[in-house]
Amino acid sequence: MAMPAAEAATFSLEYAQHSGYGRMPLRILVEGNQATLIRQETLTAGQPIGLFRATVTAADQKRLASAVPDSIESGTPLQRDSDYFIVRLKTAQRNVELRFAHDPVALGKAAPMMKELERLEKDLAWKPLRAILVELTPAYAVSIRNIGSEPVKVPFGTLGLTIESIAAAEPPKVPGKTPPPRVWEMANGTANLPKSIELAAGQSLEFTLPLGPTAKDKLYRACFNAQGNIDPADPEIIGTAYSLAVPGGHK
Repeated sequence: MAMPAAEAATFSLEYAQHSGYGRMPLRILVEGNQATLIRQETLTAGQPIGLFRATVTAADQKRLASAVPDSIESGTPLQRDSDYFIVRLKTAQRNVELRFAHDPVALGKAAPMMKELERLEKDLAWKPLRAILVELTPAYAVSIRNIGSEPVKVPFGTLGLTIESIAAAEPPKVPGKTPPPRVWEMANGTANLPKSIELAAGQSLEFTLPLGPTAKDKLYRACFNAQGNIDPADPEIIGTAYSLAVPGGHK
């Protein structure tokens, strides 16, 4: 049975991942039949960041509301410098606020709700409104592309756009010794970047950063980084995104 029209219009849901000290890598906001995904931090290579938006049906609202429990008891106290989640749900019948830590006890109780939120996130990721994709070309130029349907502003602070490298192969295993971990390291020199750029829908710009000869035994990726939180009403894109890795040896 679908949610009554009046109740569907007053439906409100907020989901936020917190990484401590005000950082919010991912948020989902649902107001009435409009759902917005704000993704501004991702460790997944080649994944865009920004704002994504689509409509949801009364059936979607009902499924989300049904998955939100009235309470979740966390096995770990919330800490400002640790990962935690906030969920707020408002309907004609319910007004729920959940805060829980990233621990097995709480996540087990939240599993049905998290499954629905992950499904909604995946659906929204196909509807970019203001979002950028970071790419590293075969010639090792960094490309910033607006994949959304609206213009965006992209700020470049100190080390806002860099190229990083890492060993392509795992270090050899030596019996009795733990091999050192592979770590991405900054590979480019100091770049002279503009304070910010503006990109129309579908537009991209390339930047050639100071980079010496690349090595065949390394992988290279581009990184965009701007601190802060995205304002849904502002065209500025803030966050951290990485390109897919490109093998070295072509420059």
